[in-house]
Amino acid sequence: MKTSFRMHAATIGTMVSLGLLLAAGDAAANHNGNVCRADAASVGIVDRGNFGVHNSSTSSIPQATVYCPIVRDPSAFILQASVYDRSSSADVSCTFLTLNAQGTVVSQQTLTSSGSAPGVQTLTFTPASVTDNMVAVCTIPPAQSGALSHVAAFDWTIP
Repeated sequence: MKTSFRMHAATIGTMVSLGLLLAAGDAAANHNGNVCRADAASVGIVDRGNFGVHNSSTSSIPQATVYCPIVRDPSAFILQASVYDRSSSADVSCTFLTLNAQGTVVSQQTLTSSGSAPGVQTLTFTPASVTDNMVAVCTIPPAQSGALSHVAAFDWTIP
């Protein structure tokens, strides 16, 4: 399934600003998926819990879209997103965007979970630059038989 999205300058600006604020308070630059913010169409179906942000809809149609600020860590070169995919009909997908100081997309990479599974799946992203601003735009499938899919965390690692 191919996911498309439209970025709004205000949303990117808000996410970059939030990322900079998080960077000031979190030296490790690792954070829970609860920092993600729902797009306007997903506000009513996105909730948060112990496992990060999730889609609480029980309808088979609405995937939730969330914008997640990525805090830079110039000492690390690999970014890992921890996701839970509990849907047999759709995957959790994150498009990682690297933005220059003017907000122009410099690079992007889309990573997708590998199907429904009970445990955590790791999406591994190697950004072209760790000095630019970053945001992840993730889609989360709706709940299936009471099981929720999540964007749980973003963690920098040093190879």
